[in-house]
Amino acid sequence: MLSGSGAQDRDETLFGHKPFKVLADYLSRNGIVVLRYDDRGVGKSEGSFDQSTIEDFSKDAISAFDFLKQQDYVDIHKVGIIGHSEGGLIATLLAAQGVPNLSFIVSLAGPSIPIDELLVEQLYSLGKAEGMSEAQLAQAREINRKNFASGKE
Repeated sequence: MLSGSGAQDRDETLFGHKPFKVLADYLSRNGIVVLRYDDRGVGKSEGSFDQSTIEDFSKDAISAFDFLKQQDYVDIHKVGIIGHSEGGLIATLLAAQGVPNLSFIVSLAGPSIPIDELLVEQLYSLGKAEGMSEAQLAQAREINRKNFASGKE
């Protein structure tokens, strides 16, 4: 299971709710092996979350995936990834890269629009929630569009 954006523990604890713990419990009770782990620098994991990139998180996911495939009780032909939000994006990226023995992915609220558009909209929503005026929001949106589009040119 791959968590969403932000430093997450293995339960993906958010406002006292532990969605990954709930999902892992349900899946395990139904005979499905589940591996969930703390993000870098969170809980029992080492490293620095703040200095990490999506490439680092992808490598972490591949390491977890490889670990599962080495377990005697795991059928390597039935191993997949469940990713939430950014974890869904990583699952999609790994599937597109053709990770060996990746049987399936499940994207829980993963992005369905290009990442540059998603970031612009997320920053707009954050600015609005912080009380920015419509004029400030429009200006920030245009700056962000240009900044995120710069890699496409």
